[in-house]
Amino acid sequence: MVWSTSWLFHAIVTASLAIGTACSQPSGHEAITRDVCIIGGGASGTYAAVRLQDLGFSVTLIEQDDSLGGMVNTYTDPDGDIPIDYGVADYRSNISVVESFLKRLDIAYGPSESTEGTTVRANLDTGQRVLNYTSPNALDALTRYGEVAAKYSELEHGYYLPEPVPEDLLMPFGQFIEKYNVSGVIHVVYRSYGDILHQPTLYVMKYFGANAIYNLFNGFIGTKSQNNSEIYDKAARVLSGNVMLHSHVVSTNMTADGDGLIEIRVQSPLGLEIIRARKLVITIPPLISNLDGFDLGNSEKTLFGQFQSVGYYTSLVQNTGLPANTAVLNTNSNNLYDLPTLPSVYQIVPTKGTGLYQVEYGSPSPQPIESVKSDILASIRRLKTTGIANVTEDGEPQFVAFASHTPFQLTVPADAIKSGFYSKLYALQGQKQTFYTGAAFHAYDSSLLWRFTEDLLPKISSGLN
Repeated sequence: MVWSTSWLFHAIVTASLAIGTACSQPSGHEAITRDVCIIGGGASGTYAAVRLQDLGFSVTLIEQDDSLGGMVNTYTDPDGDIPIDYGVADYRSNISVVESFLKRLDIAYGPSESTEGTTVRANLDTGQRVLNYTSPNALDALTRYGEVAAKYSELEHGYYLPEPVPEDLLMPFGQFIEKYNVSGVIHVVYRSYGDILHQPTLYVMKYFGANAIYNLFNGFIGTKSQNNSEIYDKAARVLSGNVMLHSHVVSTNMTADGDGLIEIRVQSPLGLEIIRARKLVITIPPLISNLDGFDLGNSEKTLFGQFQSVGYYTSLVQNTGLPANTAVLNTNSNNLYDLPTLPSVYQIVPTKGTGLYQVEYGSPSPQPIESVKSDILASIRRLKTTGIANVTEDGEPQFVAFASHTPFQLTVPADAIKSGFYSKLYALQGQKQTFYTGAAFHAYDSSLLWRFTEDLLPKISSGLN
């Protein structure tokens, strides 16, 4: 069997990226004056910062972690010096801003590579192999699904919904599957959604529309180094001292002063920094808990307070005991469409001959990290007790890398969507000199986010010349 990009489809479309190179920090405690201050150094924030700087505007990019990017996770195997991406894997081949951005950063890229191997289906609650499993006809289902998705191609540019919102987009995805007889699609898209069968179809369509199906059949692209951190290493160098790492917003004052500047107070390794900017771009997940200290009005609080999220976690594990080039897909034949019972492991997939396995884990709501780690290791041990994994291998399974992408999949209930939630959300753009991009405002897909952010740049830059 071949693990094409479909097997890592969550990783393909995750919204943001991470690197391992630090940048210099602003020095001193005098106020920093910029055209644009950007909060969050994921896919959207880093793209916005590079493009605005290229357009001649001064920027400061604020990121709480030690590197840019958010959801690209890269581990370098110390034995072979081999980079292993266990977050974002690939990018869409037919979106022009993707190639433009990679070329701007001097990133060599080409068609994504596939990995050959054996797939085992097992119930990871018990460790038992699922016998006589019959794969659904995904090709026919993808064709039918694609015909419906093509009706809503504008969703791939943003939450641009018809009025009234079509029932197809509001209904739970499980009901959509039954209506159009597309159960073969479920195992292509189910990872990362939490309880996908009860999610409004809108969110699946945003993530997996006609453009995604095109790339699934025609191929995604990736870095030739097979190291997505390269993208953001180079972005960090382009931005140089205009990045503040290990930093977070303490407070904002969105009432412009006499010079038309708003104030953002930031705690950095150098102490409290004051940034005075003409525009603010927020790219972090807009949960109320993430925006403590921000000068939010009632509209923002009302809208952001409606978001729900799921848990998604990715890791690399050694000493699994699994045979070389063998993937394990969590399959529960007692459940509808053989979906695993969450919270649980989605899949365990080998990585380029290193002996390390990527493990994806999901939950309907955020979970404690230690609980997730414990469940992952217990699932692998159960495979050893049933003989799917090798019980004689030296050493217990151990994490060599772990990342939480939680909060993930920010959504609102169907009733809120029907009542115009996204029209109200988009109406925030430009208010109080503030703009928003990032996955909650569009999709959990780096390629789509780069395009969405590019389309937003004229509004952000308006009046700055």
